[in-house]
Amino acid sequence: MYKKILPVLVLGGVGLFIFTETDKTVALDPTSLKTTEFNYYSDTLFVNMQDAMLNSLQGKQAQKVVEGEEMKYAELAQKDQQKLMQLKNELETQGTMLSMDARRKVEKEFSDLQRDYQNKVQDWRSELQYTMQRETDMMVKDIEQAAKVLAENANKAVVVDAPTGRILYLRDDRNSTNDLVALLDNQYTMKFAKKDNEKQGTVVASKDAKSKAITAA
Repeated sequence: MYKKILPVLVLGGVGLFIFTETDKTVALDPTSLKTTEFNYYSDTLFVNMQDAMLNSLQGKQAQKVVEGEEMKYAELAQKDQQKLMQLKNELETQGTMLSMDARRKVEKEFSDLQRDYQNKVQDWRSELQYTMQRETDMMVKDIEQAAKVLAENANKAVVVDAPTGRILYLRDDRNSTNDLVALLDNQYTMKFAKKDNEKQGTVVASKDAKSKAITAA
C-alpha cells in the first residue's frame, strides 16, 4: 500500500548568515567597563557584524543569491509533490477498479517517486546550506579585511564584534602568541626536568640500598 506523502518542502525563512562557531561569549558593553579596563578598550572599535552583513550592498546581494536558490528548489519540490498527489489520488479513486497487476504497478511507481523525492529534498537542503556557507565565508573574509582598514584609519589596535566578542582584527603588537608559546615551552621543559631528577634520585636511592644490603651480608 502507498505511504503518506511527505510534508511540503519548506526552504524559505532560513537566515542567510549562520555562523558555524558555537562560542557564546558574553556581549561586551563598553559603557560598563571599569576604570582599569578603559585603556585597553579605548584602543578598541566595536561593530555589529550581523548588521553589517544584512545592511551592506554585498550582504543584500548574497541574500538575493540564497533566496533565488530557495525559490528554485521550492518550484522543483512543488512539481514532484503534484506528481505524488496525482498517483495518490489515482490509487484512492481507482484502486478498487484496477487489476492486481495494474495496482501494484501504480503503487511501485508511487513508492519509487516518493523515495526519489526524499533523496532530492536532502540534496536540495545540502546545496542550499553550501550556498549559504559559501556566501557567509566570503562576507566574513571581506568584513575582516574592512575591519583592518577601519582600525588603521582610526589608529586603533582591535576591532571586536560586540554581540559575540569575536575579534575581527588584532594589530600585531597586541598579539602575544609568541610570548605564550615561549612560556609553554619553559613550563614543559621544567616539568620534565623535574620528573627526570626525581627518577634519577630514585635510581640512586635504589643503588644505595642494594650496596648496604651487600655490605651487611
